Amino acid sequence: MARFIQTHTSRFNTSPGTTEIEHLGGSSRPCRVWLISWTGDSIHEQEVDDLHGLSSGLDGGEYHWVNITGLEDEASIALLGKEFSLHSLTVEDITNTNHPPKYEAHEKYAFTIMRMLRQAGGEMVSEQVNFILLHRVLLSFQEIPGDVFEAVRNRLRSGRGRVRSSGTAYLQFALMDSLVDNYMLTVEKLGGEIDAMEDDMFSGTDDAPISAIREYTRQITMVRRYVRPVMEMLEQLKKSDQQPLEADLLPFYSDLQDHIRLVNDGVDGYRELLKHQLGMYTALKGYELNEIIKVLTIISTIFIPLSFIAGVYGMNFLHMPELSVPWAYPAVLGGMVLAASTMLILFRRKGWLGGKPKRRARSKRPE
Repeated sequence: MARFIQTHTSRFNTSPGTTEIEHLGGSSRPCRVWLISWTGDSIHEQEVDDLHGLSSGLDGGEYHWVNITGLEDEASIALLGKEFSLHSLTVEDITNTNHPPKYEAHEKYAFTIMRMLRQAGGEMVSEQVNFILLHRVLLSFQEIPGDVFEAVRNRLRSGRGRVRSSGTAYLQFALMDSLVDNYMLTVEKLGGEIDAMEDDMFSGTDDAPISAIREYTRQITMVRRYVRPVMEMLEQLKKSDQQPLEADLLPFYSDLQDHIRLVNDGVDGYRELLKHQLGMYTALKGYELNEIIKVLTIISTIFIPLSFIAGVYGMNFLHMPELSVPWAYPAVLGGMVLAASTMLILFRRKGWLGGKPKRRARSKRPE
């Protein structure tokens, strides 16, 4: 059974703001920090090996995107929190990666949590992505390598579109837009698989539709769990007076809300479709079982008179006149064949044993 509330007993009785690394990807490894700095005319990228003094070393005349991949290195995450003056509860939320999407406005920065969804090996994987928007600096935190942001990076490098000429607030929107676009692609892919499963189910090629329906229901429920709160989060982001957000970006976030509505509508539609498929599959199996029972009942019905005749002439009475007649045995066999044939013809004419039932001709009304 799916667990929608995950408890972590090791965090009980600890003070608020205590970090505990909960991540995807297995064994612990150091985080990787990639820095992209740009202006309208230039851009340069580098991997940051030493996090000490990172905040003070950023050029105030440029915009900066600091992407941190891998949250297993607790010391490095804590150091980044100190470098950029992040609240201890913010650092805790970054490292405890089971949060639904949310938005928090702080005095010097805005903190946003979203989820990145992907299918891996037939399983739906949810990864937490955190954004810290400061003045001219955007921090993004990912659990594992690999994301859906490469198109944004390419636009930033090539100078295409608005992302290069705008600041970090627009960059955050572009990254969030990539996540929402990925939601749409994920739901569309799931929908195609669900439709194909329905075709296979009614064509008889799917041998285990119940397990498939259960798995798709689990995946679509996970998508719904992490996508539905995004609408409220975006509304809070738009209304926040502490968010360093340019006024001309508000229409973009409104458009993002429209996309989320489409995703939510698609998720709800496929949830209802899965319920319908489960009901149809149950009804189909019930119909098939009824057909089997009907055939067995017809066979039993045919053998009832045959068993009766065989039982009568199988009794051990001394005085049974028919037993002395030479043609009695073939006559009884012929009667049994006739009875069985008559019942078979009758059942077939009624459509109970293959074929279609013959309809009676309607009598014409007298003129």
